[in-house]
Amino acid sequence: MVCRLRKTIYGLKQLPHEWFKIINQFLITLGFTNSTADGNVYYLPNGSDFAVLTLYVKDTLIAASSLMLLHSIKTQLHARFLLFDLGKVHHLLSLQVTRDIDRGWLRVTEALHIKQKLAEFEFLDSKPVSTPLAPGTHLITKDCPSTPIDKLLYVDFPYATIVGSLNWASLCTRSDISFSISVLAQYMHNLGQVHIRACGFRNYAGLPLRGQRTHTNAKTCRKVRNVSSNQRS
Repeated sequence: MVCRLRKTIYGLKQLPHEWFKIINQFLITLGFTNSTADGNVYYLPNGSDFAVLTLYVKDTLIAASSLMLLHSIKTQLHARFLLFDLGKVHHLLSLQVTRDIDRGWLRVTEALHIKQKLAEFEFLDSKPVSTPLAPGTHLITKDCPSTPIDKLLYVDFPYATIVGSLNWASLCTRSDISFSISVLAQYMHNLGQVHIRACGFRNYAGLPLRGQRTHTNAKTCRKVRNVSSNQRS
């Protein structure tokens, strides 16, 4: 016997697709436009005001240029979905958001994510340095192992995992290490001792204290909200 579901059930493979169709259609009816650069980002021009809404599964982040527009969006979402307002955003995925309203800036860091990786690779007690790669570091093909026996010496080293973790940080908050990560990634499948030293997390132990800081005005700092929403039954 084959049954047709009238409502999606949490945990089914089709659920993310069905949920996106519902929320996408609803946001468009509110006047939002789906970004062509990222399908999970929507923007809403409203006269002199502007709002941006991002989706991650059922979690939503809303930033608006005015409190009136922000409250209007939340009210319309709440009328359609069961919604929990978590207030000002402090954590989003692996990101931490801090704000200084008086000085008018927002800072986004990945302190928790990077500290977890430092602990995972046993570099938590390492002395931080200010440069992603040690001065004078030049990685070339001649540094790669040339024999099968030499390659086996480093086959168990989690080089790809380390570079991937650093790449995530460079994409989100640490664009200043992007070049060094691109260099390290070139030797993903044939690494030697010099590459292991270069990718050591001790070179990035100072990363948790740094991040992206955006200068804005005090009013804007108060209008970035984190909203978690579930579809209303």
